[in-house]
Amino acid sequence: MKKEVEKKKNIYKIFNDIVLENQILIFGSTFTANFPFYELSKKYLLSNAIYNRSIDMLTIRDAIKILDDCVFNAKPLKVFYCFGEEQENINLYHELIHKTRVALPMSDIYVLSTPDAEEYNKAIRKISSDNNTYFIDIDYTKSY
Repeated sequence: MKKEVEKKKNIYKIFNDIVLENQILIFGSTFTANFPFYELSKKYLLSNAIYNRSIDMLTIRDAIKILDDCVFNAKPLKVFYCFGEEQENINLYHELIHKTRVALPMSDIYVLSTPDAEEYNKAIRKISSDNNTYFIDIDYTKSY
């Protein structure tokens, strides 16, 4: 695991003592690490706190190793996952979702698409459907 990932994980572990339970938590890699969720929450007047636990360049393999400190111990009501389009992620999404279901059985799980990755998104859409999670297509490269 990269030193930067370990450092962020340790920061999030400390922050778990001050988060509000039953809120919204985002966990992903570069795309979500840099997404302006605060602005989104203000625009749509969201009443829940949004905790962005994403880490730049985080792989899903490393994410699975740090789920306790970055996700589960915050006890969110809704969890949003978004990881890059490495092929290995397809199989690891099953593990990520399963571990989340066991640790947070009452939480809703959402999987966000990856921009400009049609085949990859089809695969994670199927995984989401097979695992009773929500798939959200956020591919801004499509013309709607």
